[in-house]
Amino acid sequence: MRQLSTRRLVAVGLLVALFLGGVVSFYASRHPDGLSYVAHQVGFGATARPHLSDGSPFAGYSTKGISNHRLSGGIAGVLGVVVVGSLGGGLAWALRRRGSASTSTRGGVSVGAGHGHHLHYHGHSPIHRLPAQTKLVALVAFVVVVVATPRERFWAFATYAALLVAVVALTRVPPTYLVKRMVVEVPFVVFALLMPFIATGPRLMVGPLAVSQAGVWAAWGLLAKGTLGVVASLVLGMTTEPRDLLRGLERLHLPHQLVQIMGFMVRYLEVVTGELQRMRIARESRGFRARSLGSWPALASTIGALFIRSFERGERIHLAMLSRGYTGRLPDPGTAAGAPAGATATQWSQAGILPAVALVTLLVAVTR
Repeated sequence: MRQLSTRRLVAVGLLVALFLGGVVSFYASRHPDGLSYVAHQVGFGATARPHLSDGSPFAGYSTKGISNHRLSGGIAGVLGVVVVGSLGGGLAWALRRRGSASTSTRGGVSVGAGHGHHLHYHGHSPIHRLPAQTKLVALVAFVVVVVATPRERFWAFATYAALLVAVVALTRVPPTYLVKRMVVEVPFVVFALLMPFIATGPRLMVGPLAVSQAGVWAAWGLLAKGTLGVVASLVLGMTTEPRDLLRGLERLHLPHQLVQIMGFMVRYLEVVTGELQRMRIARESRGFRARSLGSWPALASTIGALFIRSFERGERIHLAMLSRGYTGRLPDPGTAAGAPAGATATQWSQAGILPAVALVTLLVAVTR
């Protein structure tokens, strides 16, 4: 039996998706937007207000300017498949290249699972030394101030950016280390770049293109506020180890059950992924290559075996915890080692400098 290559499989899947979006979608439900349908059924549909994409070329699951309902919906479906497929394929390709590069850089796979995190950058800067709970509160306060800032106050966003640049400089983290991890913002950037073209309202001429004025403002607000929030969150992740973040959340009185769930996830996610990597190496050392559709049974059995091993490991860990006196709450390793249970007033004041200056900037921006 001839095996189907991955390229042919992707091509067939793309053709099927195009057929579903361009042809079969016409025979789908006449109420594709479930929220709008329920709103009209319940009786509050009349309170709906126009949004930015009303009147855009593809609003209402149709193509503007085409009177044929079947053709209009088909074109919109095909373009939706193309856009989503391009974004998903590009992201998968970028992540695959990044994974291959990191593997080749390490020169192999470690047999044991590490206790650090790929985002954290080891250092001894003043930002690194601050307790996690102070940085968490400062991050939340800073993000709230940024979101509350009117998007027309350009100088305020420039001030926020300058504050973050100063904080990054204090961390002594290489700028390239930060920039590489900002790839998480790519989907929001793509969406923001599309908003001027799909939003309605008065149009602006930008060269040969006519863009929506409201869409430009919305895109600017999303990019400015989103970028500042992402950079601030990355600074927190780069200067705080996961176990310290969990300890900080517990000291901020987050429910300890939730903290324990996050702690086990952080600890054993790398253990499970490391085991999956070793299983992959074992398969490849025996000549296995996942290049066709016929390889799926082997991959499915690998996932099943990994699930069984993870479940059994969880049972053993739970029994080991019970045998050591576990009663539903884990001890705080920092307190047990003699470390201070909380942050000092000086540390709180140091962490509060960023949100305090941002708050002053916001107050000046809204009162001028």
